[in-house]
Amino acid sequence: MVEQTIPTNQQTPVVIRSADYKTVYSNLYRTRVGNGELTIVFSRATHTPSFLAEGNLIEEQTEIVMTWPQFKMLSMTLKSLLEAIESEVGPVEIPSGFLQNAAPGAESQRLAVKGLGLVRIPAPST
Repeated sequence: MVEQTIPTNQQTPVVIRSADYKTVYSNLYRTRVGNGELTIVFSRATHTPSFLAEGNLIEEQTEIVMTWPQFKMLSMTLKSLLEAIESEVGPVEIPSGFLQNAAPGAESQRLAVKGLGLVRIPAPST
């Protein structure tokens, strides 16, 4: 492991990489919502070794857990990035096989969140 010297007199944050940092390929994902957090599990479709090489396995690669505010900021960033990409190269097409599952209906998402049994806490009165 390489020892890192981090300057302490800078005004902007210093970015370093964890020893656990890695890049993974993902062509599938699923989400899981919890009390104040969201988990995104990134996976890859693959197959058991055979002559036919049928895509019959989903190999989970990694998961990211974030708070709801972080999730909202990520969502805003990804939306604006997609808009920028599409303005330069045209629409990003979703393969028809994935289209049905690409964006579950708002009602099914709401039911998943409702199932958590969360209670809205009123803002303190001033």
